[in-house]
Amino acid sequence: MRLRATIVIDIDAADYIEAADHQKFVGELLDTVRGRYGSVQCEIRERRPRERTTGSAANRAPSTGRLRPYARAAAS
Repeated sequence: MRLRATIVIDIDAADYIEAADHQKFVGELLDTVRGRYGSVQCEIRERRPRERTTGSAANRAPSTGRLRPYARAAAS
């Protein structure tokens, strides 16, 4: 049986120096895990907060791509 463990850590850092300290600490933790499990992968990336849009999806008009209302064809 093969298992995969995923660990997610959200870190708030005031600047790049503090971020580097956190990255170093996480690297030390990974060294400990590598000692027991061998191959370990780590990805650290900057995340920016999402911009909140005004109004919810329910309040927005549907985007159908149509430019104007459809005209009904005259009955022949």
